[in-house]
Amino acid sequence: MSEARCLKASERSSRIQYMVEGVFGDEEGMKVPFYVMVLPHHASYQTVANRGGEKLTEQFIRVFGTPTDGPTVVKGGSCGGEVGGLAGELDVHGAMMSLLWDGDRFDRGQFIETLKKFLKGCL
Repeated sequence: MSEARCLKASERSSRIQYMVEGVFGDEEGMKVPFYVMVLPHHASYQTVANRGGEKLTEQFIRVFGTPTDGPTVVKGGSCGGEVGGLAGELDVHGAMMSLLWDGDRFDRGQFIETLKKFLKGCL
């Protein structure tokens, strides 16, 4: 997967959490779902644990910096349930890859601002 771009995303927020689910794709037609949740003291990211997910995870690390934990692969799970018809075409169950940013370096406002810039034109 070459450098991917966001194809579709939806955001939800409350006073405590900010969440984005969506799908990235590349010019080769690969589509990869992702999920990001930002809470007051940390942010987490998930995607499918396959070649496309690995490439998308590398892209997230370049944009958001080295995570405090991950990439970690866990068996089971799902991702991308809120992105409408596009997610229906994707295998979004199985092993998942995750990242976590937290600790003294974590700035919630900056993380959300960077996420919105990263997904510009998709939200």
